[in-house]
Amino acid sequence: MIPRFPLVAAFATVLTLGACSEETPAGGADTSSAPAAAAPAEASSGQPTASGAAPAQAATPSPADTTAPAAPAAVAENASDALKGRSFVLQTANGEPAEFPGRQPSLEFDADLRMTGQVCNRFMGVPRFEDGVLKAEVAATRMLCIDRGLDDLENTFFFSLADGMPYTFDGQTLVLKGKSGDFVFHAVESLPDN
Repeated sequence: MIPRFPLVAAFATVLTLGACSEETPAGGADTSSAPAAAAPAEASSGQPTASGAAPAQAATPSPADTTAPAAPAAVAENASDALKGRSFVLQTANGEPAEFPGRQPSLEFDADLRMTGQVCNRFMGVPRFEDGVLKAEVAATRMLCIDRGLDDLENTFFFSLADGMPYTFDGQTLVLKGKSGDFVFHAVESLPDN
């Protein structure tokens, strides 16, 4: 004979937990993240009830709840399409000319928007474009930079990419606005040999 008590107890627990869960409105929409859910419970007069609980009301979505969300991924893809297959050299960093003997810091995006480039070391990464912000974790070679200024520039650039930088691109000039300063790149047909 199979003991039925554990099965019956498990079934009763599921039913009990189901009765404790919040009701889902008739459309199947989840309102748990609605602004009213985060506000303190108030009666229809706007005052909290004595128990602090809100009176039972039918869930009616506000106009903001029924508006379809925007498609940020599509917007981000369109904003970054102009960078596909483009190459850039750094013109200025933090307002100073980017002039380093034997080195021209560069940035390049392939047709799939993978990013490669060189400051002191060569680097690569897959950037994300969200709401006008370029963000990327990069992998880089770790050669010793003899030029301390170039080394500092590289570290600042990599940290700024990881933090995310608002960007603008007018077809020729790519400006990345970092917390530690701006990086201004100019479009070129081909990258210089470094």
